[in-house]
Amino acid sequence: MRAKNIFKADKGIKCPFCRQYVDGYRSTLTANAAVQRFLLEANKAANIAAAARAAAERKAMGQQGPAPAAAAASSAGSSSSSAAAASGGLRPPSAGASAAAAAAGEDQTWNCGGCGRQNFIWREFCSHCKRPCANPYATDKLSQTKKDLSAVSREELVGYIRDQGGFSLRKGLRDMGVSIDGQKSYGSVQSVREATAIFGLKRVLHIAEMLCDPDALRDASLHYLGNIGVQRVFESLAKLRLAFPPDGPNKDLQEWTATHGGRDPFACLLSALLARSLEFCMHDKGVYVAQCAANLASNAELVEMAKAVFPLALPVSRDPRGVFVLLSLLDLFSQRIWEDSVNCPLALQAVDLLCNQFSCSDKQLVHTCHHALSGKVVVRAIAVSMPRTPALKLAIKIASHAATLAGSGGGLTTLMELMQLYGHNQQAAEGLRDVVTMMCYSLQGQMGRFATVKDEAAQEMLLCLVERLGHEQEVGWLDSIAQELVGCADALQDNPGGMEILKFTLSQPCMDLDNISAHISDMKHLLLETYFTLNFTLNFTPCRAWRS
Repeated sequence: MRAKNIFKADKGIKCPFCRQYVDGYRSTLTANAAVQRFLLEANKAANIAAAARAAAERKAMGQQGPAPAAAAASSAGSSSSSAAAASGGLRPPSAGASAAAAAAGEDQTWNCGGCGRQNFIWREFCSHCKRPCANPYATDKLSQTKKDLSAVSREELVGYIRDQGGFSLRKGLRDMGVSIDGQKSYGSVQSVREATAIFGLKRVLHIAEMLCDPDALRDASLHYLGNIGVQRVFESLAKLRLAFPPDGPNKDLQEWTATHGGRDPFACLLSALLARSLEFCMHDKGVYVAQCAANLASNAELVEMAKAVFPLALPVSRDPRGVFVLLSLLDLFSQRIWEDSVNCPLALQAVDLLCNQFSCSDKQLVHTCHHALSGKVVVRAIAVSMPRTPALKLAIKIASHAATLAGSGGGLTTLMELMQLYGHNQQAAEGLRDVVTMMCYSLQGQMGRFATVKDEAAQEMLLCLVERLGHEQEVGWLDSIAQELVGCADALQDNPGGMEILKFTLSQPCMDLDNISAHISDMKHLLLETYFTLNFTLNFTPCRAWRS
């Protein structure tokens, strides 16, 4: 919302982590009336920008054919499935997201003035009629860096990347058919294969070789321009992996793999990043590189990232930047691993390790759940791992501390998110039902206080709890909550929110009609008794001392 162009129809806001346009917003803090008005305005602006982008894509499809539109539709489908996987606590079907889909991208092209053919932007001459490119934009853009990066030392390369960001790499990455700007890299599989057949991979592999050193990669990444350049390198090497799979490798890549223990350039860079994982996860620029690498990594590499990052969960989760790395890994697990029979058990073991990290100390767990962002990591880990024992143990511990967590806004947010997990199978659903009942046991005796206070977050949490109990048909707990609320009905008269909670509790379909009638009768009796007591107090005859 800080960007000035959020309300312009021809622009939109990009997420600083995934570099994709934001399609909508939701509250991570207390969803009070002011926040809801703010979200309504922000979502309206995001919808306007999304409609403008869709119109531009339709216009581009009319000019360039259906390929760009198909790529845009694929990207939109992937983002919507990611959002669905992150909400509700349900295990989604395969979202179709993969490292290949993340690495693939559209091409930048120019049209020949002679024959009208389209050419990749790295071609200086038309591939059909050999006429030179009449638009100097492409040539000037790619030739901006005159230095031959295939001959520089590691220190010189890091200096170029820190000083110029991705612009210093344009000429080297052009040799593999990839063009870059400040936001993303461009280059399809066809572009990469054609360019490498002409130019070879000497410059690109030299760049990868220099950045494979953990210290060099860290020095280049933890910089406000260098992190952009390193992200472009990761994206380009992912495109190279996609263009030359193991069953049909390039000769240069074969030599590289033979001298680097069977790992391709992307895997070597990822290994260097994991060697300094704590620094990357807790640095305001390094976190971008870590999330970029996670989005492009294969399922097996995601497991390796989790094994390196999850043991550091306690210090990383206290940092708001580290929280986003943990959330990214858990989201990618929830989207990718379920149909991968090889890596799914390994991924779940890594998530079990994360759950055990949070469960080892009750004091640390409560401290983590008191912060809304950190609490999201805990709840997301439970959602991925349920109904396995470490996740169930962690959820029960949170529920047992519900009375303590209800004292802060972040704790209330964590409790509400835990209530909204329903489970992907019967065993997970039954375990989460036990978690909700444990939460009721911890909060017993405080329901009236939550209903009568002026805190909208506390009232929303109570509404969420009543709704979940109604879904689980926990009539006994609903009856107990209704009894507590009826007991403070006199205080609820001046609290519209609390009265709505009482009405909502009594209107649950699973409630017995006789019990509802009994609660209403008790409430009438209490209100009448309060009325007569108040009337008697107001009309009480003053004492003799007061009259004298």
